[in-house]
Amino acid sequence: MPTVCLVTTGHPSTNPRLVKEADALVGAGFTVRVVSGRSHAWSDTADAEFEGRAWWPPAARIDFGALASPGARLWQRARGRLAQAASGRVPLLAVDVRALHPAVPELARAAARVPADLYVAHNLAALPAAAHAARRGG
Repeated sequence: MPTVCLVTTGHPSTNPRLVKEADALVGAGFTVRVVSGRSHAWSDTADAEFEGRAWWPPAARIDFGALASPGARLWQRARGRLAQAASGRVPLLAVDVRALHPAVPELARAAARVPADLYVAHNLAALPAAAHAARRGG
């Protein structure tokens, strides 16, 4: 059975297209794994509605913003601000990617640990993570 990994920077409850796609893929016989960000307690409550679905719980959840530890939050902010300041001045894609979202590097590492036949990004900031995972997974 083919496996699809859906990658998003936010909670599944804030991404109805991801939820619809996950359900449709499971209905079509695919194994679905989700890698998502996690930033708000209210979204954790909303995500609870997915309990019992074949693709829940997510394969990985990356904390950022209010739900990240103070050290992680500080590091993510500093890294993002440095990347934003350097973006356009330093000709490195890695700088531009880190300027997209505070948790892109962690999301990329998490997605790369999920074996899948196909990786699908569900927003612009998730695209580098999905591409990284696809390259790592062959």
